[in-house]
Amino acid sequence: MSATGRPTILLVDDDVALLRVLPEMLRLRLEEVVVETSDSALDALERIGRRDYDAIVTDIKMPGMDGLTLLDRIHAIRPETPTLLITGHGEHDLAVQALRGGAFDFIQKPIDRDYFVASLTRAIRMRRMARDLDESRVALEHRQAQLENLVEEQTRDLREANRLKDQFIATLAHELRNPLAPIRNAVEVMRLRGSEDTTLANARDIVERQVEVLGRLVDDLLDLNSISRGKLGLKKRVHDFGACIDHALELARGFVASRGHELTVQVDDGPLLVEADGTRIEQIVANLVHNAAKYTDRGGKIAIRAHRDGADVVLRVSDSGIGIAPEMLRAIFEPFTQAEQSLDRPHGGLGIGLTLVRKLVEMHGGRVEAQSAGAGRGSEFVVRIPTAFAPPKRVAAAGAGAGEAAEAPPAAPRRVLVVEDNADSRESLRIVLELKGHRVAVAADGPEGLAKGVAEPFDVALIDIGLPGMTGYELVERLRAQVPSLYMVALTGYGSSADRERSQRAGFDAHLLKPVDFDALTRLLERPPAAEAGNGPLRKAARDAAQKTG
Repeated sequence: MSATGRPTILLVDDDVALLRVLPEMLRLRLEEVVVETSDSALDALERIGRRDYDAIVTDIKMPGMDGLTLLDRIHAIRPETPTLLITGHGEHDLAVQALRGGAFDFIQKPIDRDYFVASLTRAIRMRRMARDLDESRVALEHRQAQLENLVEEQTRDLREANRLKDQFIATLAHELRNPLAPIRNAVEVMRLRGSEDTTLANARDIVERQVEVLGRLVDDLLDLNSISRGKLGLKKRVHDFGACIDHALELARGFVASRGHELTVQVDDGPLLVEADGTRIEQIVANLVHNAAKYTDRGGKIAIRAHRDGADVVLRVSDSGIGIAPEMLRAIFEPFTQAEQSLDRPHGGLGIGLTLVRKLVEMHGGRVEAQSAGAGRGSEFVVRIPTAFAPPKRVAAAGAGAGEAAEAPPAAPRRVLVVEDNADSRESLRIVLELKGHRVAVAADGPEGLAKGVAEPFDVALIDIGLPGMTGYELVERLRAQVPSLYMVALTGYGSSADRERSQRAGFDAHLLKPVDFDALTRLLERPPAAEAGNGPLRKAARDAAQKTG
């Protein structure tokens, strides 16, 4: 093709007269065509190597190189360029060989000008179509490469954004738990000191409930994030579903009562066995009860029923609340979705509790659905979990370790070292522990914690991980080397499975989340100290307490 975009052909012939006549004839009949001429095969091949012609016309007999050889050479250089051969009388066999060798057409002498122009026009059109297709293919391949690079770049960006999101959520949880810790500690101090003033007692209960609500929001957010990353595992055993409900209600009953609701519970006789993670089943029940209480106006009714239906254990949580519009019955389980969309949002929340319920139920091989007769007519959530068939001896009490005694014997006061850089958390925890009868020493950073932990005998050390001067991980490694009998508990706002594994590798015996669950901490401290019972029971108590909080 010429620089102007006009089709260009090369005419190769040793007949000077033909080289003069044919170009003139073609220019008259094909005004757009540019014709170049060559009188030798070698010159023609040199030209073909430099330019991609739209068509080539050559005599079948050329001095020094016959047309068939020239045809082969042309195809080696420009396999896509159509080549027309000019043949004389008696050269029919050569023409057939040329066609078999890839020639586009052959033109007999004397040349029929109309046929020659028609054949050449067809060859040029086919070459331009092929070139257009090649250009389109190259453009498509280039575009495909661009899109692949874009997808790869966006995938990297999404992975980085997801990593930053996970890091943000973990940091957010940690930063929220840090101020929650001294608040809960202060509430526990007020509870332990007691008060005849009902107004102060009510205020204390309000603070305690709101700390629990905020703690639940943080836990739900972290759990949902872990599930979305495939990082949340289940520790399954055979449980009595009714016992799981009882333990869940211990957590939820205070919130239900604070809203003045009437709560009824009906569980069929006989164990309702499920092979499940007991802590997660309790979480499912507690979330559904909290949801019912939150979306039911004060003084409403909430009913819980559990029964067996064929191969499933069925949980039904119904309420007399605001109800759910038909179009929201399925969407209600999507993240950050709430049935109530008003601007004032009196019931609040992140809209993740039901999403977490659905995902946890599905992880147990079950399913959950919402039912409602419409706005203002209450709602019911139905959970189905496959029944487990197991001998009674395999049934574990919800929240308890296998073979663990139901009640631990009371023990003497413990010697406790608290290493915490947050002054409010450190002092409030010290006060709580001392009010419970323990002897407590405190340290504000890692080096001070190491010095006191080595210099004085302690039964238990409660160690924050994010310490100045020396991290909690470094501190526990150095204490473990010098005081191997000391039981060390990580006290932190980081609670992912990776965080727990890291603290265990560092040498911690337990991993407690802030704000501290005082029931779990009490169970840990009620075990005999190492001096009385060796290294087994207290280490086991630490692990059990950590499981109950995580």
